[in-house]
Amino acid sequence: MPPLHAVQNRIDDWITDNMVQLRTREENYFGTHGEYWQGLWTHTVLPMHNPAGPPTAGDTEPDSLSSKPERQTESWLEFWPALNGLSMASLIRIDVYSGPYGDGFVLVSVMGHSGNIYTRLVNEGPETWRDEDWTLFVPTPGALFGFPYE
Repeated sequence: MPPLHAVQNRIDDWITDNMVQLRTREENYFGTHGEYWQGLWTHTVLPMHNPAGPPTAGDTEPDSLSSKPERQTESWLEFWPALNGLSMASLIRIDVYSGPYGDGFVLVSVMGHSGNIYTRLVNEGPETWRDEDWTLFVPTPGALFGFPYE
């Protein structure tokens, strides 16, 4: 496996390559439903990468694409069917918000490397402070963060 930055760059490239499609899907959903689509975690197990092995060692297929929030009828399978069977280097979810400056959504990407967990947030909307480059995730003891692997 390449070093940490190489895995993160590969995920960043995937995000860049897919953001136009995600924006289009979200705008279409917003036009029909008056809110952005929320996606729960794509995986139940965190893709964990290690320094040894081939470049895609640690990539996993999403196994939680049928999950959806109670208020929503569409899962990942309906919203973005191309993710089904795709081997991914990170798990993702889509958070939605409605604030005083307008509505938006955030793509949350999480991956593991050498036993550590890293997160990246990509905001689409008026609350630009929600963007966050790759960050080492340090859990607070006793806190619940909603990650499927805790």
